Amino acid sequence: MNNTGIEESILSALYEAWSVSDDGVNLELVRERGGWDKKTFEKVEYQLERDGLIRGRSVTSDEITARGIIHTEAASIISDELKKTHVEAREELLKALYKLYDEEGPLADSHYTTLANEIGLDRDFALKNLEVLEGIGYLTHPAVGCFNLSDFGLRKMEEYKEQCRIADEFERISEMQPQPRGRALQSFLAKMLQQGDWSQLDGARTSHEEMDIILFQGREYYLIECKWEKDPIEAGVIRELIGKLSNRAGVQGIAVSMSGFTSGAVTQVQEIANTRVVLLFGPEDIRSVVYRKASFEKLLDEKYRELVIRRRSFFS
Repeated sequence: MNNTGIEESILSALYEAWSVSDDGVNLELVRERGGWDKKTFEKVEYQLERDGLIRGRSVTSDEITARGIIHTEAASIISDELKKTHVEAREELLKALYKLYDEEGPLADSHYTTLANEIGLDRDFALKNLEVLEGIGYLTHPAVGCFNLSDFGLRKMEEYKEQCRIADEFERISEMQPQPRGRALQSFLAKMLQQGDWSQLDGARTSHEEMDIILFQGREYYLIECKWEKDPIEAGVIRELIGKLSNRAGVQGIAVSMSGFTSGAVTQVQEIANTRVVLLFGPEDIRSVVYRKASFEKLLDEKYRELVIRRRSFFS
């Protein structure tokens, strides 16, 4: 087994020990069970300590850090069920503390037993996860057993609140009738995609053309066509977008369709890839951005790279 296997075994053992008790783990026993070379194992152990993911608890035992817990969950090293249990608990604890901040102000704090009783969690279980949130900077610890949101944690909760608002608006749009739904999607995407350095114009018009969205940063421009129809979008829509791009130098295209695209539309995009870039965003692409499973920037880069390097167009 390679070094990745050693790393995963160490983190898994320490995470599971953290989850059920306050005891550390003798990593020598983990090494013996895995049958790994001592020198190789110790190198991996040392690197995990350098990265701040584990730390020595005593001469013969180690424990996982708050940062290590988040890393282990993100890497899906432990079971989905165990991960879900702790992630959902931390989310509920943050919501309770954010509500307290909203009602009583920034100096208000709550004892972990009060929080546990309010949410319906085991007290020790709640404390473990509060300590993780403190360890990654979301909480402060103003008194023994008491916690409140840090400035960083407050910013993250404000972002979470905005994320929920965006998701709720998207769900509301999805329940609309087809005719108003398309225009509502256009306005929704225009606002949502205006992130970081990106700016947008919604519903830009010339004397003979109308463009759903113009997205730009610096000298990088995209014309975006948005559709939420019953059937997949066909090649004609792509050709219409290409026509608009042909009137402008250095502009790329994005076609968004909540009903997907026909094979003819995909072929059309690939056939003109030597002269024009058109990227396809399907329903799951948009949902991934709405629910923060993937960033718009990441999807944009992946689609652009595949089209330029492999002349491959894809959507989900």
